[in-house]
Amino acid sequence: MSQTAVTKGADVEKDAVAKHAADAPKTAAETSKIAAAPDQSTKSVEKPDEVMTAVLDSWMVRPCVVYEEEYKECNSVSGKFHQRYVHGETLDCSKWYNDWKSCQKYTTTKDPKYLEPIISQEKERRAVRLQSASANTLWEYRTTPPTDWHSPLPIDLKNNNTEFVKYESNDSELVKSLYKSRCTIM
Repeated sequence: MSQTAVTKGADVEKDAVAKHAADAPKTAAETSKIAAAPDQSTKSVEKPDEVMTAVLDSWMVRPCVVYEEEYKECNSVSGKFHQRYVHGETLDCSKWYNDWKSCQKYTTTKDPKYLEPIISQEKERRAVRLQSASANTLWEYRTTPPTDWHSPLPIDLKNNNTEFVKYESNDSELVKSLYKSRCTIM
């Protein structure tokens, strides 16, 4: 793959992210305006709370390019091999496809009804991802911050006398020992 192809791919992704960011509401006031705006595609909104929630949760929606890439990866031969190896079976890729198409429809029409299936899928993915962390019994989750969270820094940290600073200034014994080494690999 040439450098220009890599650069073009990065530019396309940056453009998609920038376009998505431009489409997303930037403030709470804009979000409430969008949620309060009547739905143009239908005469009456049956469930305004769901539309408002969908718009408020629109931060969960990724750029459409991401859904397309996930769908292509899921359907690729290497993706199928990976699924067989990890899960013991191939997975259904229709969710990624539906999210991709819904995202495209939302991008063209700006109709919040197309966001609802995407957001519900993102919530499901997030729940699955967090399930293993919450099922972990090895670590105890904090309910309050540590009692000494606001205590002063140790003297070494206060004076910036850490190993990293020493390494950066070439004062560290480790750095000096590395320069003394005469090892050559052939």
